Amino acid sequence: MKWLRALLFSICCVLSACEGGHTHTQEKPPTPESIKTPRFKVYQTQNIWTLLLLDTRTGRLWQAQFSINKQSGEWVVPVQTTVLDSNGENGRFSLSPTGNMWTFILIDSENGALWHCQFGMSDERFCKPIDLAPKDVAG
Repeated sequence: MKWLRALLFSICCVLSACEGGHTHTQEKPPTPESIKTPRFKVYQTQNIWTLLLLDTRTGRLWQAQFSINKQSGEWVVPVQTTVLDSNGENGRFSLSPTGNMWTFILIDSENGALWHCQFGMSDERFCKPIDLAPKDVAG
């Protein structure tokens, strides 16, 4: 019987050592630093059937169209497929709506660059850089 107690004691010691001294406590809530920023973000537009999908790492942008009517169909088309930064981190790029329901501003949070991005139901989809150079407005 002593050998059984010794064996159980040894097993308990080994298991305790394998746990690395961790105690079983409730996990702490995640800190902002530990929450991973998502790579892709969906933006609502004023058109209830249209969403914009942004790759927050590279700046690529797509228009997603959906419908509850089977005849209308659902599709995704590119608005901006140029990779603006291949070494960026998730969350680097974001979109801001404008007063025009078909236009958003793409923002690079690292260097402040801006792009005029337009989407719509026709093939007139684009993102073009906004020139941030100071202009002489004095007349």
